[in-house]
Amino acid sequence: PQPPSPPLPPPPGPPPPSFGPAEFAVQPPELSASEIAEFHFSTPRCNPSVWCVHICRLDNQPPETCGSPVTLTSLQEGPHTFTVFAAASGEISQGDPVSINWVVDT
Repeated sequence: PQPPSPPLPPPPGPPPPSFGPAEFAVQPPELSASEIAEFHFSTPRCNPSVWCVHICRLDNQPPETCGSPVTLTSLQEGPHTFTVFAAASGEISQGDPVSINWVVDT
């Protein structure tokens, strides 16, 4: 006799939630004479205290968990990019990344 077939895997779950793009209330001007930059942001469908985190990245540095506001200091002269998106805690799903570009010229 043949052994029984293994059970089928469960069907895939619903698609991950979309948090939408982050919205910035404060950001540096496109051309800044300061080596300090401050960002205030939120994602309307993200509740950071419960199930959602923000992920931030400056230029080519590794992304890391962050919270608003973010203050960057000791910035070198030249162009910079700050990117933020919302992600479900412990999940791969994420919102749309939003990048802010500016130039430091002290």
